[in-house]
Amino acid sequence: MSEAKPLADRHGIWAALGQHTAAHDRAPEAVGGDAYDVLVVGAGITGLTSAVLLAESGLRVGVLEAHDLRASATVNSTGKLSLLHGQTLSSLRSKRGDEVAAAYVQGNLAAIDWARAFCAARQVPLQERTSILFSRTEQGVKQVAQQREAAEALRLPVGTEVAAELPFEILDAVTLDGGLQLNPYELILALVERATELGVHLSLNTRVTRVDHHRTHVDVHASRAGRDLSVRGGHVIIGTGFPIVDRSAEFTTLTAYRSYALGFETGMPLLTGMYLGLDRETISLREYTTAGRHHLVVGGAGHKVGASVSSRERVDALSQWGQETFGLVAPEKYRWSAQDYEEPDAAPSSGVANPVHPRILYATGYNKWGLSNGIAAAHDLRGRILDERAEWMHTLYDRRVTTSKLGGLVARGAEVGVTAVGDWARAELSTPEAHPAEGEGSVGRSGGVPVAVSTVDGVTRSVSAVCTHLGGVLRWNDEDCSWDCPLHASRFAPDGTRIEGPATSDLPSRDADEA
Repeated sequence: MSEAKPLADRHGIWAALGQHTAAHDRAPEAVGGDAYDVLVVGAGITGLTSAVLLAESGLRVGVLEAHDLRASATVNSTGKLSLLHGQTLSSLRSKRGDEVAAAYVQGNLAAIDWARAFCAARQVPLQERTSILFSRTEQGVKQVAQQREAAEALRLPVGTEVAAELPFEILDAVTLDGGLQLNPYELILALVERATELGVHLSLNTRVTRVDHHRTHVDVHASRAGRDLSVRGGHVIIGTGFPIVDRSAEFTTLTAYRSYALGFETGMPLLTGMYLGLDRETISLREYTTAGRHHLVVGGAGHKVGASVSSRERVDALSQWGQETFGLVAPEKYRWSAQDYEEPDAAPSSGVANPVHPRILYATGYNKWGLSNGIAAAHDLRGRILDERAEWMHTLYDRRVTTSKLGGLVARGAEVGVTAVGDWARAELSTPEAHPAEGEGSVGRSGGVPVAVSTVDGVTRSVSAVCTHLGGVLRWNDEDCSWDCPLHASRFAPDGTRIEGPATSDLPSRDADEA
């Protein structure tokens, strides 16, 4: 097992090597003061695209982001825009039917076209690439065949010819031209630059804690630099992946996944296509070149948030596979991760969080394809606020509760119940290590309550092991060095600071109790 990397070194390849200069390089103008037409929570692809679209329509917009711009799932993605979304097309057809699947295709096509035009106008580098789903095993062959059938039924011009550039044999493949690859951090910075030109106010390191809904407006409560603030808006868009202030109870059906990526320096470009393997272990491959430096980006090693696995062992195995398969002489130079959310009926969600609170809007459930789905959802959110929605938006997002969604609710409820009881029982019977090894953490009972103890960057800390959302017992993620909740995917830093998920408050420190 490799040693844990310092937390400061865990930003991915995109922020490290991005070439785009933006207005964000100067201090942004903080949200505050007078009321806004729309307040956006989250500065990822959904939030910033929504802000730009609404500001271009003449609305006064403010954006609040809990971290800096490098922390979003968008920046930590693999930077691919495509319509071959793994198993999504066949899943949508089987669970929602051809009409919804066709609307999904139309929305994502519109999003890719918008991204292409926006990047051209803002001089964001991007490359046209063929998207390729491939299989190396018989199990993968079945998956590829299902995706080909779905794509053909939806009238996508797919093919089967693959350039002979992969250093291993593939058994089957389906291809689609017209995909895009880019550095997602450069896209985010360009969106910030455009938003700033339009007068959008952006507050970084500003954590939203509560939203109060009123008949004519919303009040958004947040904390910045230790101070509480309240801002008024006509509407609020929750673009945080897992919706905080979750009036829709999305946490009861969403499944959250951690995904990992590695950046290898290669000395020369190795791939011309954007690849995704559909075998039991999903592998994502693409090339990234900037300033004459060539890199291979390898994604995989995914698992459910809070799973009882060693994330570090899984990522180390992915690293070894990449190095050996492509004959690379050095291990990866960049290693990073992101969190994604999946709906049980395979379709993304966008719209009003709860009919009782129509001014609170949200979008989620992109199932690891957030670049195009986030842009599509942003156009829908703009359309809802301005009452200018396209037909595909109604078809895709205005759906009744489906059998698969109800089944997902039941299954997730049962899974959560079993996990919660088991983890509390284990915590009751265990004693946490007083001084875990570097990069390690343990949970046990201390003083009658579950306590989480970890050592990161040479510092041992003790915090409450009980998630501040709904009381799940946390588990240690040894790759990300974070405390993750297996119930609803809230995540916390070693010192207890809330990172993401439906929780809105930090973990209480137990250092004084353990001293």
